[in-house]
Amino acid sequence: MQTTTSRGRGVLKQLKHLMELAKRKKHVRTRDLASVIGEIQCTIAQFKRGTLHIKQLQRLNDKEVARRGWNKWTQLNRSAISDITWWINKWVELRMGGNIDQRESGEGLCAWTVEGQQPQELQSTRSDSSSGSSSRIPSRIDLITAYWNTITHRQHSYNVLPQQAQRINRDRATNRQSPQVSRTIQLDNTPLPRDVVVYIVIALVFHCQPKNST
Repeated sequence: MQTTTSRGRGVLKQLKHLMELAKRKKHVRTRDLASVIGEIQCTIAQFKRGTLHIKQLQRLNDKEVARRGWNKWTQLNRSAISDITWWINKWVELRMGGNIDQRESGEGLCAWTVEGQQPQELQSTRSDSSSGSSSRIPSRIDLITAYWNTITHRQHSYNVLPQQAQRINRDRATNRQSPQVSRTIQLDNTPLPRDVVVYIVIALVFHCQPKNST
């Protein structure tokens, strides 16, 4: 049994509304929760393992109806939020099979996350009906992580470059000063001390004196 496009959009809209209420820690009316469960049950045959991801919703709904009735308010627990997330991902995956451009409107496979859920659990694959292979669709967490790594790398580069520039400038200044110092020493015309001059003169005199013949 295939679901019409309009009905599929309605189910997805109701699931997203429940998730928004759960994220804001607001309560949902028991009658509205039962309505969503009924819509899911009408289309559950289209999804593999769908029956496993509706038990927590049914259990929560039956418990609240028995305690408070149909018009009371209840808060979704962690297990129910996990099941709602699974159904949102499956419905979006089904819709993306016909139109992959829906990712631009924010309807991604990982548009809804549950606290404590691992990123690997939020990554889904879309099967290709022609080849039978499955290609990995990057999740929103992957995109955010890649963007953050890029920003961190740029920030690190910005911090390192000034230090490298200072070191290069310091080395260049040292190289420029070294020849100047040597030339200054070679061309220095400062007069020698007097005692040194006297010593040199005496040495030259004794060196130039002729030796006495015996």
